[in-house]
Amino acid sequence: MNMQLQTTRFGVIDYSEEDIYYFEQGIPGFKEEQSYLLITVEESPFMCLQSTTIENISFIVTSPFDFFKQYEFTLPQNIQEELKLTNETDVKIVNIVNIRDVLSAATINLGAPIVLNTRERLAVQYILPDGQYAIHQPLFNDLVAKKGGQ
Repeated sequence: MNMQLQTTRFGVIDYSEEDIYYFEQGIPGFKEEQSYLLITVEESPFMCLQSTTIENISFIVTSPFDFFKQYEFTLPQNIQEELKLTNETDVKIVNIVNIRDVLSAATINLGAPIVLNTRERLAVQYILPDGQYAIHQPLFNDLVAKKGGQ
C-alpha cells in the first residue's frame, strides 16, 4: 500500500511500508520516534533520514566511507542480534552530518554510526566505545578521522 508523507525538506513523498526502517530504541534524543525513511538526495553523497510521523524530524546522513576510507569499527554481537543481521551484505552504515552555515564547515558524527539492516529494515544508532572517533569531525578534512589525529 502506497502512503504519502509531508516533509519540510522534500515536500510530499510517496512511500510504502517496505521503505521504513525501524529503530526499536529510537535515536538518542528522539527515543519515541522509531520509524524513518532513508531518502536519497539526487546528485549528492547525502541522504535524509526522515521521520515518518513528525515531518520536521529529519537528519542529513552520508556514508562515512565516501569521506573517510579507513573508517572502521566492530559491531558487537548483541547489536548484530538486535538487528537480526546474518549477512554483512545486508548492512548499510550512515552517519549524521551537521551543516551549520556553509557546507564546507560541515561536521560528521563518526562516534555514533547508524547501522541499517537493509533486508529486515531494522536500524540502530550505535555509540562507539572509548571515544574511538570524533563526534564533530570536519567532513571535508583530509586528515585521518581518529581522535587525536592518529
